[in-house]
Amino acid sequence: MKDNTPLPNDETDDETGTPAANDEAPADGDTPRRRRIPGWLIFFGVLVVLYTIPAVFTAHPRACATCHSMEPFYESWAASRHRAAASECLHCHAKPGAFNRAIYRATIYKDILVVLSGGRITLFRTSAVVDEACTQSGCHSLNRLHSLSGAVKINHALHAEEAPCVKCHLGAGHDDVEGRSSNPPMDLCAECHADVMEECTYCHTDRFLMKRQSSWLHAHDGHPDSDS
Repeated sequence: MKDNTPLPNDETDDETGTPAANDEAPADGDTPRRRRIPGWLIFFGVLVVLYTIPAVFTAHPRACATCHSMEPFYESWAASRHRAAASECLHCHAKPGAFNRAIYRATIYKDILVVLSGGRITLFRTSAVVDEACTQSGCHSLNRLHSLSGAVKINHALHAEEAPCVKCHLGAGHDDVEGRSSNPPMDLCAECHADVMEECTYCHTDRFLMKRQSSWLHAHDGHPDSDS
């Protein structure tokens, strides 16, 4: 018959006779060691929080209007064709691509510092639109020889080689804000085409050629009209 009596050195439970756990109670004065959170994990968490704040804030254009100086820009965008084409500010005011938009969102802290320091931010000083944003898929094409209305002869690809889009269309999406317009003023054209400014048909198509009228001088910044 097998003897199941535990040996003297075995640790057993007094009541059940089963081996007891080998866990030893901490010595007097000792405290259990706590698992420390890795520093890299804390750093990563801080970055996520810092990025989430501007990501949420810039999710809708209305957020920009929370700054008083930006209200006219929001209202002009809401009344423009760009509201349907560009449903968020970053569609135009950041280079295309998820990475570029992420970098742009992080720069909102720069604008916050300007406001806190008593400065005034404006759309044209902080968020210049680059050509890549204008010509991205689904937006404007440089393969155009006329203006949108068809009234003006303008080779967009040729002009884009000499100047950025906002040189002529500074107010695109924000007409009448700070005196800017989405259409180029005639004096801007005169910087390169001064020798043909009196030849209407050089710029205007015959179909849309303007007729003599009292408001002609005002509409063309004082340039004399001509039938030539």
